[in-house]
Amino acid sequence: MKLPKAILFDYGHTICYETGAFSLAGFEALMTHAIKNPHGLSPQQVYENERKWYARCVTQARTLGLEVANSAIWRAMFAVLELEFDCSLQELEAVYWDNACPPRPMPGIEKLLALLKEKGIKTGVVSNLTYCTKTLTDRIDRVLPSHDFSFIITSADFALRKPEPQFFQAALKMIGENAEDVWFCGDNTQADIFGAHGAGIFPVWFETDIPRAYRTAADEVEPDFEHLHIHHWDEMTKLFQGA
Repeated sequence: MKLPKAILFDYGHTICYETGAFSLAGFEALMTHAIKNPHGLSPQQVYENERKWYARCVTQARTLGLEVANSAIWRAMFAVLELEFDCSLQELEAVYWDNACPPRPMPGIEKLLALLKEKGIKTGVVSNLTYCTKTLTDRIDRVLPSHDFSFIITSADFALRKPEPQFFQAALKMIGENAEDVWFCGDNTQADIFGAHGAGIFPVWFETDIPRAYRTAADEVEPDFEHLHIHHWDEMTKLFQGA
């Protein structure tokens, strides 16, 4: 097997896993930053409004392979609800996300990333998220402080979502390598594995028994093309150690 010059990673349930899902706790923390709330809205009421906006904007856009930024939804929703806050929308994203879904490094990822750095293999992160790139970058820097990715991007800042080939093509330009010299690692077979394959990138399906709030094992489809299927990052570490 030809080893790559660069490896691109998905974020969620790949390099990190999260210990929660959409949560009222996120809006309870967010509303502590409210400086104007003329209707006396509770965190629960704001949360219920956000779920309606999410269903209307994000869910429909994703059927077309498009992404709507969380900040755009909140900007409109907060205007309608006449809410104002003491910090920016990007800062509010971080407050919400950190309290709703605390992150943890995926077991074995730190050892693998250290080895890739030692071998001079470039790395990047390409994630389907409504959160902006800065919010994700700050989160990854906190959880994996010893590793510097060449770049981190989210679909919120690129309008397109995986498996759209243009999203992968943008990532290839940013990593500076041809598709045949790059691997893509992710947990979602449709977005990550079939998407990478469609863009000419070698796919690595990362499947762990750590539960996901947003997908089950039944959602995945076994690829019918060449790929690597691993269940712990130590498997890939051993592969590169022997190279």
